[in-house]
Amino acid sequence: MRFAALALLIPTISWCAARQPLSIEDWWAWRQVASPRINADGTDAVYVETWNDRATDRVCGNLWTVSIAGGTPRRVTEGPWRDSSPRWGPDAPSGATPGATSGASLAWISDRSGTPQIWVRRMVNSMMAAAEKITDLADPPLAFAWSPDGKSLALTVRVRGGGAARAHLFVVPSSPPIGAASVTERPGTANNSA
Repeated sequence: MRFAALALLIPTISWCAARQPLSIEDWWAWRQVASPRINADGTDAVYVETWNDRATDRVCGNLWTVSIAGGTPRRVTEGPWRDSSPRWGPDAPSGATPGATSGASLAWISDRSGTPQIWVRRMVNSMMAAAEKITDLADPPLAFAWSPDGKSLALTVRVRGGGAARAHLFVVPSSPPIGAASVTERPGTANNSA
C-alpha cells in the first residue's frame, strides 16, 4: 500500500514542479468579475471588473453591462478608480443596454472624485449620458437602495463626530442638485442636512 501511494505521489510532485508559478506580470494582468446584478426584466446584467493598476498601485474596478442572451460586454465606466455596488434603477426596461428604446438608470459607488460617493448614469436609446455625482458626503456611503419610483436613493453612512461613529440613514434625489436629508437624528444636533 505504501508503494502505491509513493507511486502516485512522485508524478504529482513532478507535475507541480513543472508548472510555471504565477509571475508579477500575471498579477498585474489579473481581472476579476464581482457584484453581478440582473435588471428587473432579466434581459441584462451589470457587473464590476476589478484589476490591479500598476500606475497607481491600487485595485481598481469599472462597470460593464452584457445581455443575458449573450453578446459583447459594454463598458459603462472607465478609469483608474474603484467603482462598486452597481444597482439598476426601477426604470430599467428590457434592452436597457445596446438597442434600448427607453430610459434606464444605473447607480453605483465610486471614488473617482477622490472620496467614495454615489454616481448615476442614465441610458436612453442605447446612448449613455454622462455619469452624475449625486452625493457629496464627508463620510463614504456604506450601502444604498433605489426608491420604488426611481426618484430617490436611501443610503447608509457612518458619520463621525463626538468621538464615536454611528451609522445614519439618508435620502437623496436620484439626480442633481446634490443634497441629502438625514432620516435618522444625529445626536446633539438639530440640523438634519448633510
